[in-house]
Amino acid sequence: MDEIIRKYGYEIYERGVEYYKEGRVKEVIKFGDKIYGKVIGTHVYDVVVNLKTLESECSCPYGYNCKHGVATLLSYKNNEYIDADKIINKLKNMEKEELVKYIIERIKYYPEFAFNFIGLLDKEDNLNNMSKLAKKTLNKFIEMMKKGYYIDIDMAKQIKMFLLNNRNHLSKDDLIKFLEVIIENYEDFGGFYDDYADNCYEDIVLEPLGEILFDKDLDENDLIRIFKLIEIDDYGLMDIIFDKFLEKVEKYFNYIDVLKDYLDEEDYIELLIKTKSKEESIKRILSSKVSRSKKFELLLSIDEDEAIKYATKNRLYEDLIKYYYFANEYDKVVELFRKYKFKYIPDIIYDSIIKVNPNDKDELLRKLFKYADGYTKYYIAMELNDRELLLKTYKELVKYDFYRYELINVIRKLLLDYDEKSIVPDVKNLIDRYINEKTQFGYESAVSLLEILKEYDEDEFKNLLDEIKKNHFRKRNLMSLISKKGW
Repeated sequence: MDEIIRKYGYEIYERGVEYYKEGRVKEVIKFGDKIYGKVIGTHVYDVVVNLKTLESECSCPYGYNCKHGVATLLSYKNNEYIDADKIINKLKNMEKEELVKYIIERIKYYPEFAFNFIGLLDKEDNLNNMSKLAKKTLNKFIEMMKKGYYIDIDMAKQIKMFLLNNRNHLSKDDLIKFLEVIIENYEDFGGFYDDYADNCYEDIVLEPLGEILFDKDLDENDLIRIFKLIEIDDYGLMDIIFDKFLEKVEKYFNYIDVLKDYLDEEDYIELLIKTKSKEESIKRILSSKVSRSKKFELLLSIDEDEAIKYATKNRLYEDLIKYYYFANEYDKVVELFRKYKFKYIPDIIYDSIIKVNPNDKDELLRKLFKYADGYTKYYIAMELNDRELLLKTYKELVKYDFYRYELINVIRKLLLDYDEKSIVPDVKNLIDRYINEKTQFGYESAVSLLEILKEYDEDEFKNLLDEIKKNHFRKRNLMSLISKKGW
């Protein structure tokens, strides 16, 4: 579990553990190198976890590497999931008759299951009826939006599935009209926003809408009609549509110049990169008014050498570090830090130094320690196992509650490895503070510190334990933890 804790932080990990123990994980499905979960919080949240990196995305307000992601991971690690890969392999090995029988049974009990197979119908096979039905349903969604009915996240998901299932039955005019209604009436139907959970979910509808729209055979007038909507889009919704357009831009090469009047400079440059010569694109980027960091990002997409040359000349060291790090060129991150000793993104620099393990590793880590935040200070101090750095880290971490896991580890080092008696009064105060939180997390933290104190000074431990039992005997969960230790 250490890798999860390092990725999410101890506090979020603990909250995820609580959610898992409370049975809040409704379902987990593994497909490829990802797992997909549904976790009950304020609402039911959709979670996607990348099993290679352990990073998660969630529909909750936090959005990334949250407690719902931890809970989903814990379900997976405890074999509480459905393996879609095994199901697919099973289906592949089924005889045709057996597979058909299985599908018929599913449709018999769940008629809506048939919508998953609409694409199998021949053009003459109820196609006109399906198109009429699709248009009728789309118009119902349009009327709801125009009348100001609130489109919650469940309704947004229904719209998404409707669009995907009926991509062949909706015309380009149907889809453009739907997009116009969304942009023009965005505030009236709630703007794909959950105020209580502070959660935006417009991408649920706009991503499939954009994908299907640009699969159609659009002409110049269609594109103008679409991108004119940027003028009345106050919420950046057209950014999602534009990204989908970029994915299919080769199809519309002849119309690029027409769109210049409807796109901002940055978007138009991205179009040029996709469709024009490298020299012309570089010239346009360098003469543009976008930020230097954005120029570097745009240059990278067409000429890596030119981009690095530009970033180095303009001292965009933070951008360079991120680029080299995510390209797995850790030695170049280390070389940049060795040369310029800047204060940017210390966690990335630390990880690069550890991966490269240069001869001057210790010297580099000591220099980095001066600029590091709490987490990176902790990792450096523990890596070097240096008493002075551990003390400095301790003084930093003890100020904040969200470094609790790291703080306990530093205390263990200082007491058991370095006999640092000066922190014992602080440790006793921390134990008292954690107990008075009156939470399970607080009790477990207090007991962890008591274990360290017991190993360090048995008499000090016994005196404190007697005091705790006397003053907190009504705290049943705390007493239960102490009893399990046999104290």
